[in-house]
Amino acid sequence: MINSNQEQPSPIPKRVCACGCGIEFQPRRTNQIYLNKKHADYAHNQRKKKQRIGRDVELEKQLRVNDKVLDKYYKLGQKLNLQFPVKLLKTEGFDENLTLRSNKEFFYSYNYAFKLVKQNENINIIIKGYE
Repeated sequence: MINSNQEQPSPIPKRVCACGCGIEFQPRRTNQIYLNKKHADYAHNQRKKKQRIGRDVELEKQLRVNDKVLDKYYKLGQKLNLQFPVKLLKTEGFDENLTLRSNKEFFYSYNYAFKLVKQNENINIIIKGYE
């Protein structure tokens, strides 16, 4: 006769919670990896969600740098309608491959549109402001 205070034998071995808390538990199902829903939610929020948000923050930061660089050179060449070498903008942290959207002719940042023009061996950039 088994005493009610004794643990019932289980064919499933004990395991450590996958959320990273280090608690050892007796799973009720063979596919149970978390102690309970609270631990599963914690694991989701700490790993998957934060990794995604971290990537978004880095992209947002680079888009702001791009917009700041475009703003500087737009103000320099606004009245003269100048073209600038892309290499010059890259020295200040500009990334021409990262844009919000594009069409056949222009690429768009938050406040500016720009066009890449190849002349001889150089690639120049034409910057237009939103009006």
